[in-house]
Amino acid sequence: MTNLASNLENLAISIADECDELRDLINGNEITLSALHTINKTNLVSAINELVSLINSASSIDDQIMSYDFSWSSNRIAMEINEFSNALENEINALKIGAPASLNTITKIANSIGNDPNFSNYVNQSLNNRLRFDSAQSLSEEQKEIARTNIGAINQSDIIGEVIDYSVEFNNGLI
Repeated sequence: MTNLASNLENLAISIADECDELRDLINGNEITLSALHTINKTNLVSAINELVSLINSASSIDDQIMSYDFSWSSNRIAMEINEFSNALENEINALKIGAPASLNTITKIANSIGNDPNFSNYVNQSLNNRLRFDSAQSLSEEQKEIARTNIGAINQSDIIGEVIDYSVEFNNGLI
């Protein structure tokens, strides 16, 4: 089980290891400096001086030339990014608005539903309120009356009315 004292001891050891590695780099530890991408790997200061010399002798910044031998300024890079971003936005807008009528269905649908974000809820509610023909359905008396009216049906109680025994009527008619 670890406790605060052992955690602090581990932290101190880790910090000491990192400091030791930094000291080795500064003082010229060739094994660690071999990973540098510089020619001079005798010590860190010599490697940094080599980089400074390379930077000073590098080609100048030229915003007019597009080549691997030249660099653009940060202003030119920002301008290129903005131009690309604007061109991309224009292309997206052209797809949204300027599509041929046969392909502009998303805009047509959005316009036809009035850009209503709750349209799908309205459609689902409407579908749930339909009279089903494919399976049983529980309806309130009010819903049943509306459905009968809409399809021109008669209430079952209106058909049955008074119960008449037609066999008695038939037999009475024979007399």
